[in-house]
Amino acid sequence: MTELGIPILPSLRHLSYVRRPVVSTFSMPRLSHITGYGGLLPVGIGLLSQLTHVTLHLLREDATGIEEFANALHRMTNLKDLSLNLQGCTVSVHLLPMDTTAFPKPHSVHVDRLAISIADEMREYSALLFDALVHLRPSIYELCLKRKGMDPDMFLRPSKNPLLLHSHTIKIHTPARFDPLEIVERLTKVCSTVRMVHFDTPQAEGLIRLFAELLREDAWERIRSIRHLRFEGCDLFSEYTVEVLANNFLRGEAKNGPQCLEVISCKKISEDFLCGLRDEFGDNLKWTL
Repeated sequence: MTELGIPILPSLRHLSYVRRPVVSTFSMPRLSHITGYGGLLPVGIGLLSQLTHVTLHLLREDATGIEEFANALHRMTNLKDLSLNLQGCTVSVHLLPMDTTAFPKPHSVHVDRLAISIADEMREYSALLFDALVHLRPSIYELCLKRKGMDPDMFLRPSKNPLLLHSHTIKIHTPARFDPLEIVERLTKVCSTVRMVHFDTPQAEGLIRLFAELLREDAWERIRSIRHLRFEGCDLFSEYTVEVLANNFLRGEAKNGPQCLEVISCKKISEDFLCGLRDEFGDNLKWTL
């Protein structure tokens, strides 16, 4: 573009790049969206304060760029949507621990949406990345764990993933087998802001924790602080599971307004069964087959 004598791109809104972008020689006054493949955004580029939407696809990245990326994030003062897709990223031993003393205070910067997709375990890399992002306070936090063999416990414990602590809506996508009610109960113990939890989890097992330990009423009171529970594609859920969940979640006193239990495309749940439940719970029960 420079060779063509075009240093100004006055109408460009969306920029895609492979590896690191070289944009310091261009003027792009309307640029707001960036999609990157194979490299974190460096702090040295201009225009960071203009960006509202950033999507990065990182394949076999080393963690050497995380601290610089964190500093770049702090300059994105208008950021609304951040999406990170990680695969095969690594951490060198000499990088641990990462110096976070200059980072903003945790949960001090609001964004509309933060989405993280993780294709491998990458525990150390993920931990460093969570530390770099912890200043963000997303209204919607989406976490996608792509492999069946991944241990969701590593990413779904607030003590290990502090990004869970201050989100209004949490969406969890994973093919791994786990008990969603255990996640919900764990969240409500430490997070007072969450109002909706959405599970897109075909291997989610029924309410194992409920049947194994018979949750006490105080646990259900905490769970009812969530206004909306959505279960999508939970193909192992039985009708009995949904009935028990409805009887405990939709009954009793709700702390934050009307409750909603939503069931979407769960193979073992029939419409006749849901219609029968709706006679009892009305519009608090929703479904899509």
